[in-house]
Amino acid sequence: MGILYSSIELISHKLKEAEVPMETSVTSRALGLEESLGEPSPYKDFALQRGVEKLMDVEIEGHHGQSFTSSPCNWVGTVGEILSMDIEDDRARALSIGAINSLASLLGLSSKTVHCKDREPELCGKEIARWAEENTSSEDIVGVVGYQPAILSNLARTLGPERVRVLDLNPANIGQVRYDVTVWDGDRDLETMANQASICLATGSSLSNGTADSLLETFRSRGKELTFFGTTISGPAALLGLKHICPRSC
Repeated sequence: MGILYSSIELISHKLKEAEVPMETSVTSRALGLEESLGEPSPYKDFALQRGVEKLMDVEIEGHHGQSFTSSPCNWVGTVGEILSMDIEDDRARALSIGAINSLASLLGLSSKTVHCKDREPELCGKEIARWAEENTSSEDIVGVVGYQPAILSNLARTLGPERVRVLDLNPANIGQVRYDVTVWDGDRDLETMANQASICLATGSSLSNGTADSLLETFRSRGKELTFFGTTISGPAALLGLKHICPRSC
């Protein structure tokens, strides 16, 4: 059924149990750079800063859920409308993910649904690097699916760049050396990473671009568990019991 379809089914069931009406109002908007990320010094190449993605914020009864997307929009409607959208459409998928995150917050299922900003991304990167160090031996390779500068820089600094592999789908990143690590092609080099890495982190934005399910299957087929990072997948991860790390979101 897939992560997003399963999440919609589960959140709908939990809403019925909690007697949250489908007519509950939903407001969504695309956030500007300052509001979504602030000044994450010293980094200048987050996807938000390069304009590759926008952060969508979905509000339901004062609870906020966010999702990264390349198809941002402003939208007003109801819970029932948003959960019945055709999620094959990029815009609808981003709205649905944001709504799941907002509803997961409303129901007390997840507290990691709003993106960190300013100094927090750097602190997040340090904590994730420490987590990776604690969960690997000195010989293990750590894979990262999705270029995120604060995470990559801290992993390379803590583990050494020779122990880090990173994939991305953006042609502007592929083949570039970032923090002494060459960015691999997210399509062509996925199998190679899955074979090499002992543990792997994958951006929650993979749920927005429709690649999360195939990523999960690729690593599980090799007996390796994938750990997702970021707010985009926080609600679905909580609903489905997926491994998830997002130290500085709220």
